[in-house]
Amino acid sequence: MERETDRSTDPTIKLLIDKEAELVRDLNAVRRVLKLLGQNSGEEVLPTRSETSIFGSIYSTGKSSLSTKDQIISLFKDVLKRAVRLPELQRTYEERYKRNARNLRFDVIKLRREGILMSIKFNGNWNLQYTGLAEWVLIKEEGPEFESRYFHADPDKFPDGIFKSELIVSDTDKGDEEQ
Repeated sequence: MERETDRSTDPTIKLLIDKEAELVRDLNAVRRVLKLLGQNSGEEVLPTRSETSIFGSIYSTGKSSLSTKDQIISLFKDVLKRAVRLPELQRTYEERYKRNARNLRFDVIKLRREGILMSIKFNGNWNLQYTGLAEWVLIKEEGPEFESRYFHADPDKFPDGIFKSELIVSDTDKGDEEQ
């Protein structure tokens, strides 16, 4: 009797599962952006394997056994509860998980590419780039903005107010290189 090959170790199946996860992430990112632009496709967003762990019971424990991306999402949902600049996210991450982390910039870029996070650059200034959960972003005629409960403008950083905002959704934007 021949032994059946274990499907979990079969490289072809592993490759197909990885490709499926990549396609689901890309589809979800497109659907989130369409929804933000008011063009809901009517389709329900498919959960990816990582999103399942995020919203499962493991997410609520805040354990450091979560992936870095899941920890970042947890910080936004449970600790920060507002849009922040990257240095503040980095500090909060290091305080929360009691370790010096590598630069979170690349994880933020990946989460932005997946449509989970969004960044907004204000007044054409890369130093005024704030990142938050995509669900907090409102697309208005005058430009994108974070819902007021998730974004509180510091008058010192915005002495003349906010007169321009740009949504940063691509990892090819200049801000990813200079953050």
